[in-house]
Amino acid sequence: MKMKSEAWYALHVVTGQEMEIAGVVGMLPGCTASAPLDEMVVYDSAKRTHSMQYATLFPGYVFIRCPLTPETYYQLIAIPGVLRLLGVTAAGDLPEPIPDEDIWWIGYERDYKGCIGLSEAVRNAEGHIEIVGGALKTLQPYITKIVARQHYAIVELPIGGTVHRLRLGVVVR
Repeated sequence: MKMKSEAWYALHVVTGQEMEIAGVVGMLPGCTASAPLDEMVVYDSAKRTHSMQYATLFPGYVFIRCPLTPETYYQLIAIPGVLRLLGVTAAGDLPEPIPDEDIWWIGYERDYKGCIGLSEAVRNAEGHIEIVGGALKTLQPYITKIVARQHYAIVELPIGGTVHRLRLGVVVR
């Protein structure tokens, strides 16, 4: 197993344990971890109210940045709930790192304390929706659908060579 320099990698983890695993990985020397959350507006039809909920942006995945040595690799896969490091081959070759530009949410996590936060949008004079703030402003080329009444947008985003379909919160005014 060859050592790779400090870069971003993805751990496949048990769904629902992303935050706990990110916390454990973050305590390893030289490692940082990200399990980004998204803020969503949810309508409860029984109560006829809107509420804010937080959802894991990538269920089943934790993104890590660390110098990937054999020692670090074995520490990572020994964490309860970690299924595997994505991209490791049967021959033991370590994966190619995820490019820094594909880890777009890190700035938003920092600004919103671990959460991407709601994006803001307005309807223009023709009735078209324009994104005016938040993560979706940066991701406009990847937006495939906006559902204003249900306060979300669908984004199809390439990360590490694979297209991921994400649901991000948006408020249209």
